[in-house]
Amino acid sequence: MNTPLTIAVWALVGGALGVCGTLVLSLQRADLRIGHSIALTAGAFGVLAGCVLGWRASHNDDQILLFWFAASAVAAVSAAIDLRRRIIPNQALGVGLVAWAVSMLLWGVGFESVVRAVLSAVVVGALLLVVSYFSAGGFGMGDVKLLALLAMFGGVVSPHVVVATLIISSATGGAAGVLLVIMQHIRTREPIPFGPFILCGWLLTILLTSDKLLNAGFVS
Repeated sequence: MNTPLTIAVWALVGGALGVCGTLVLSLQRADLRIGHSIALTAGAFGVLAGCVLGWRASHNDDQILLFWFAASAVAAVSAAIDLRRRIIPNQALGVGLVAWAVSMLLWGVGFESVVRAVLSAVVVGALLLVVSYFSAGGFGMGDVKLLALLAMFGGVVSPHVVVATLIISSATGGAAGVLLVIMQHIRTREPIPFGPFILCGWLLTILLTSDKLLNAGFVS
């Protein structure tokens, strides 16, 4: 399959998952008032995730892209809701956790990789809990749980994936915050939705990670 067609297919699937996932979630969380605008935002984020995964699919022989796509889809839906409602629903993260567990069974991941993934999530979660405590509301529990979930996915292959996601997310989020303050769109200590920057960090990490490393934790 040529590159443009591969990317288009993955982008279409990503967009559909973003929209459908958000609309399904709206049935469970009516209190969030998840309307069509949020669903379309999730669809746009899903298209972005699909483009990244589609590019990877067309340039290498990855056999486990669906594993990365599952995490990316959850991050896309979470980012869209966080952007509009300043909250990351536990239901979305629960779907991601189930997808991770199923993936461990489907792809025959070794015990060492599973342990590394769980430890990555625990360490990242504990570290970010401290950050959240001292951030005075600027870094919420939803952000902590989403990054811990992505650490569990990334930890399957290498701590490098986890660290890269944290660094890029923090850098892009911090830069955006400074820019918004300079442009006077927000006050100095006003919190910003961090979900989109977590998604950005995750997708850039996938885009830049070597083929060998993306497959490192999978034995079959």
